[in-house]
Amino acid sequence: MMRSSGRVNSVMNHLSDPSLIETVAASEGLEPRELAVRVADGSVVLMRRGPRAVGIGRGLRVKVNVNIGTSDHHSSPEEEVEKAVIAERYGADTISDLSMGESVRETRQRIMDHTAVPPNDSSCLPGCIRTRNRGNNSRLCLCDSS
Repeated sequence: MMRSSGRVNSVMNHLSDPSLIETVAASEGLEPRELAVRVADGSVVLMRRGPRAVGIGRGLRVKVNVNIGTSDHHSSPEEEVEKAVIAERYGADTISDLSMGESVRETRQRIMDHTAVPPNDSSCLPGCIRTRNRGNNSRLCLCDSS
């Protein structure tokens, strides 16, 4: 296993924007090095969309994720955008669009066009889990929707 400083350096080398660690650490009341260690050991995932970033995992504050989405019985992209905008206004940290109805891509794109919070896109999590399970020492899990 890599020493702590090696893991931290690995995390920092994999980030296209090292200030991401500093930004999330400040919002969590942590030292950047401690957050980098948690990212390196796989106990924290960073999610970013543009300048907005959030950390999810062990020892971090509780996050609010809002689930929205159309169904095969009712599909209105306008309603989903309205829900997402309201969720963001009232403090949602992430938004999951679970749409199953018509125009899924259009609905997701419109939500992205009208909000700034990172989407909680669970499609990135299996890759993090596979990497972690292989024992990879550079287990950086960053879901970047920028």
